[in-house]
Amino acid sequence: MRDLGVRVLDTPTAAMSVYDPALTQTDPRFGEERALSVFDAQFATSVLFNRDERSFNNVFFGSGATSVASNSANYTTEISKLTPTGTQFAVRGIVDYNRNYLNSNLFPSAYDVIYQAEARHPLLRGSGIEFNRIAGPDRIAGNFNGIMLARINTDVALADFEVSVRSFINQVEQQ
Repeated sequence: MRDLGVRVLDTPTAAMSVYDPALTQTDPRFGEERALSVFDAQFATSVLFNRDERSFNNVFFGSGATSVASNSANYTTEISKLTPTGTQFAVRGIVDYNRNYLNSNLFPSAYDVIYQAEARHPLLRGSGIEFNRIAGPDRIAGNFNGIMLARINTDVALADFEVSVRSFINQVEQQ
């Protein structure tokens, strides 16, 4: 029995544990959880502020003013989702704000609100359920991270664990 314990202490990474299949499944690079997370909805937002001060040499180009100071802001919010067929849907809201002090303006500030809906579907590479289940929708050449390959890796980890348990029991019987 001491020989078995020394083998584990000599090479601890070679010793299998009950956690190895779970670690394979949740691996952030090649696991099932990573392969499925590509299809999660994504939320993105951004805010951009700008201040601009401009002086004119000609009153005609400045609409009667010799200088203009303006403040502007752009606020964008987006939710996007990738489907297993490769189609990407996005819904976006944009608020554009502008405030300046030109004499020709009726109001000193203006808001523009824009709503957009987008659908993109690849025609060749990255299209179809079978391709995305095997290769994954990441569209990186040589990097296959589909759900099918991730599940195969988990099954291999389970089989390796079962083999290591059977080998350990065999070694105990032999000792």
